[in-house]
This record gives sequence, structure tokens and C-alpha cells, in this order.
Amino acid sequence: TSNVDALLKHADEITDADTRTVIKLWIEVLQCPVNTEDNFIELGGNSLTGSEMLERLFKETGVSITMEEFYLNTEFVDFLNVYKSQRGDK
Repeated sequence: TSNVDALLKHADEITDADTRTVIKLWIEVLQCPVNTEDNFIELGGNSLTGSEMLERLFKETGVSITMEEFYLNTEFVDFLNVYKSQRGDK
């Protein structure tokens, strides 16, 4: 977990709040480095980790994204755009 803590600390330096929020969630769930060019599935994510990430996203931000939306947007930038559009609807 110290490696994850270091990754999270580095993520704190990201200036865009939405990008920072999503990257930190992906790091916490996947337990690996994440950048904006990554794909959740290619980093080792699956339906269980995806579901966990979506649940944590909802608890932390109030933004609800369906598993279908998630699977259609597993690239970081695509997922971030879905998050931003859903957050804007709140």
C-alpha cells in the first residue's frame, strides 16, 4: 500500500479536479499507476473492480455511472468525459 500511497500523492498534483478524482479512484481500485492514456481493462480491471470503482465513485461524488456506460468507455479519457457529463447533470 505504500506504493499506492505514493501514486496517490503524485495524483494530488494534477490540477484538473475531475481528472484527479477519477485517476485516484482507478489507482485505489487497480493498485497500479494510471495515466490519462490508459484503459481500465488493459490495466487488469474486470467487472468486479469496475463495479467497485463505480460504487466508490458514487459514494464519493454522487455521480452514478452504469456498468453499461463503463464498459462502453473503458479508456480513461472516455470515462472521464462520461463522468464530467454526469456530474454536470447533478
